[in-house]
Amino acid sequence: IVESRLAGWWAHQLNLPCLRLWLDVNDEERARRVAHREGLTLEAASEANARRSEVDGARFRALYDLVPEDPEPYTHVVDASTLNASQILEHVVELLEASP
Repeated sequence: IVESRLAGWWAHQLNLPCLRLWLDVNDEERARRVAHREGLTLEAASEANARRSEVDGARFRALYDLVPEDPEPYTHVVDASTLNASQILEHVVELLEASP
């Protein structure tokens, strides 16, 4: 298992036969989780997320000519907006066990 924001892209570009998983979370839930983790207000977390997305998007386009949130290279996209960490793990394990 390799985890990084670009691992799925590299595996896709190298045509590696592997499970490539993207965990997606809606903007509201992402802000809530960041606010909880970082001790921020929901508004501050939402603004920080928007800034990070903008900065990272520009950097990844400039360096790698890709949009990090594009689901194209992923074999599975999981909406984790309503899942807790244990539920996400359970879902990922199921995907791994079902993978050839």
